[in-house]
Amino acid sequence: MLRLTELLGRRVIDSRGEALGKLRDLAARMEHPYPSVTAISVRSGWRRGATWRWQDVTELEPAIQLGASSERLVDFSLASDELWLAEHVLDTQVIDIRGRCLVRAGDVALSADDGVLRLVGVEIGRAAVLRRLGLRRLARRTESQLVDWRELHLASGRGHALQLLQLSTPAARVHSLSSDELEVVISRLPAHRAAEVLRAIRAPGAESPAKPEDVRRRYLRVLRRRHRAPS
Repeated sequence: MLRLTELLGRRVIDSRGEALGKLRDLAARMEHPYPSVTAISVRSGWRRGATWRWQDVTELEPAIQLGASSERLVDFSLASDELWLAEHVLDTQVIDIRGRCLVRAGDVALSADDGVLRLVGVEIGRAAVLRRLGLRRLARRTESQLVDWRELHLASGRGHALQLLQLSTPAARVHSLSSDELEVVISRLPAHRAAEVLRAIRAPGAESPAKPEDVRRRYLRVLRRRHRAPS
């Protein structure tokens, strides 16, 4: 398993060994069940630099090497279903499935297989924070948790404050939240995302599917609270 924070800042070179800059970010297409990395962003000095296709990458260690010279690399633009992992996923809020607090994605877990790099989960807990602070020995003695990406639901999209909710699997405890706890969770989401959560909770296979009238009543109650809340 690779960690995003261990790749960020790594030197990027072309096929001739010429230094192009340092890795700024990786982009991934939000496909099911595990998003595939599609592009890299390279920072050169104080500038953002360029974005190139992941297919141009041939090696990750000791430096990230590209299979073409800098003159032959083609700049890459993200599609609407792609996200930057450092910018949009790392350090974003993960709604605790108990509905009572928020935690943050301290790192992004990646897996490489046959030239394809995939996003497989996010790491939460103090270990990821300690590791990023350079306290690796202490991090190894600190409990951490890896949340499988299949169990996460994107509660917002690119260009917004991204939130992740552990929701997708029938075993996730969010399916057995009480009415009050469920209201806490969906009150933190945009209206259209709250509707998605409620639909998912009553989907086939959920442990305690809510009745349609209960879903509608809970959703409308949250919307009324938002409307009355001071701006």
